[in-house]
Amino acid sequence: MSFENFCEYIKSKQDVIFHTLKQKKAFTIWLDDVYLYITPLSSGSERNTRLSTIEQVYNQNKESGSYITSNYTDFTVHSSYVLSLLDSFYNNGLGYEIYQSIDAESAIEGYKLDSSILRTARNQKLATEAKIRDKHTCQVCRYKMQINGKYVIDCHHTNPLATTGKTNTELSTLVCLCPNCHRIAHLKSPPYTVAELKELIFA
Repeated sequence: MSFENFCEYIKSKQDVIFHTLKQKKAFTIWLDDVYLYITPLSSGSERNTRLSTIEQVYNQNKESGSYITSNYTDFTVHSSYVLSLLDSFYNNGLGYEIYQSIDAESAIEGYKLDSSILRTARNQKLATEAKIRDKHTCQVCRYKMQINGKYVIDCHHTNPLATTGKTNTELSTLVCLCPNCHRIAHLKSPPYTVAELKELIFA
């Protein structure tokens, strides 16, 4: 899932009428190698935004998950249109399958298993060390976020208990993942490696 995938999705929908997220404006789009062109049906007046700017909105949305237009006004005055396209992409396009699958039973069970292993005092200490080592940053998507002064980050076992049958945890077997990447990792057994996750998400 990449910005290139998003652009391909837009190209495939150039004959579609989109609506902004609050259903206020209907619009059509097309793009070339430099610009995204947007035409609101109400005015028929075409406007454009550079693809480099669209990519900034794409990256910010991927990191924050926010669809509040005011969060993107530093990038473009056309954020309501771009966010509508992103919403359509994730719900009907190439990105939807991965984001739906993180609710699969296997993902949730693997996620819970990692959490249960880290409950001992020793393992909690190792988890803290791993988070400091990885700078509280997801080692797949580079997500990093604080809420009320606390980092939102998980520790993932690269050698899960269910596979090894062992309870011994080492710092080298822990890697920091954001909650989404963590659950995606557990969609198969043994879990996806960091390299496999990067290929899956960014390919």
